[in-house]
Amino acid sequence: VALPTHINPVNDFDSHIHHDSYYTNTNQPTLTGISEPHAKIILNINNNTSETMADENGNWELKTVSLKEGNTENNYSIKIIDRAGNISEEVTGQIIFDNTPPELNNVSIHHQDSDNQLVTLSGKTKSNSMIVLSCDDNNDYSTRANNEGEWMLKTYNRKDESYNIKVIDQAGNESEWVIKTPASDTTTIVPEKVEIIDTHNIQNDSMNIIAAEIPPSENGVHSQYSADVGIEHHNELSL
Repeated sequence: VALPTHINPVNDFDSHIHHDSYYTNTNQPTLTGISEPHAKIILNINNNTSETMADENGNWELKTVSLKEGNTENNYSIKIIDRAGNISEEVTGQIIFDNTPPELNNVSIHHQDSDNQLVTLSGKTKSNSMIVLSCDDNNDYSTRANNEGEWMLKTYNRKDESYNIKVIDQAGNESEWVIKTPASDTTTIVPEKVEIIDTHNIQNDSMNIIAAEIPPSENGVHSQYSADVGIEHHNELSL
């Protein structure tokens, strides 16, 4: 069984981040996936068990119980039982339910050269959040905060009066900010938060959760099924 190793928080901005836990801003997502046709799918999350049967094409779905609120781990396990009674190895993991938009703190702007052609923006937010800087030339520049929430972006100085920054955390919560350009280098800037009229947050697109390996059946066939889990806009985790 391949344990969870990879998550694409938002539109695959960075496919090199690896996590032991998975994040959602939906408190009761639906798991959907593909397995052996007519196999039984057993999900246990926070000691609550639910079951479903895959259809003739192996498609199945299960709605989870309400997840614990806050930055809390919700422990889950999944196993598959085929029609011959073979049981896959149980795969375990955690889902973190977080629906709080990220803050943006300790923002600073520094000019990197004597001609003021290069500008470095830095700050602090939720750990591993995506930072997207929008410029007047319709180009977006992005980076990811480290485990301590620290981030830094370099761009050309376009003499803009302000910078627009969007912060998207691992669960898909987002916030938007305006940073006014100071007259000279400064160590601290207080960003202005932009009220988002459309409160619909971007949600996780996909995450590789399991490759459920079922033992050989009576006819000796050895089957392996991989599953990709993601949170769609209609509150589903697509496998």
